Amino acid sequence: MKQIRIDQKKLDKIEVSFVSQFYESLDTEQFTPCLKINGNTTFQDIDTKELVESTRATGHFWLFVCTRYGCGQPECGGFYDQATVLHDSSDLTVTWILRSPLQRELNKNGQWWLPASGYDVYVFDRREYLESISAALEEGKRLVAASKHEANIIGYAMENFMKAESVKWEPPPPLG
Repeated sequence: MKQIRIDQKKLDKIEVSFVSQFYESLDTEQFTPCLKINGNTTFQDIDTKELVESTRATGHFWLFVCTRYGCGQPECGGFYDQATVLHDSSDLTVTWILRSPLQRELNKNGQWWLPASGYDVYVFDRREYLESISAALEEGKRLVAASKHEANIIGYAMENFMKAESVKWEPPPPLG
């Protein structure tokens, strides 16, 4: 049987960290994952639970949601399409397929519209993907535990967030 080779130089790089926003009127601190892809494409409107669930299996996920008002609803943030996340059968890569542009804009009549259609495709090394999300999840838990205010995580009830775990990377079984 032929060994599958992945060119690591052509894979996209993902970095995940948490950002915090304090709402003084509510005495609440909201924590949201921030994604950087290839060091420059940044996404901050992320549903934490959907991101963690994307480590488990292929599927369609509402990764992008409204975080401005803390409601967590995709439509409120102008997001009308789920991200397609594909885990390849060899367990070497994770692929994201995102509508481009990802976020719809309001037109002059106050209606959401999508100015162009197309897709952006990102292919990540599975190990890097899982490790980055797992490390960010642990970072988020530390930040929440250290917060002196009521904490909010988009996508999770707080008690469930503190118990959440992402899939840990394990090497794929040998071929043949």
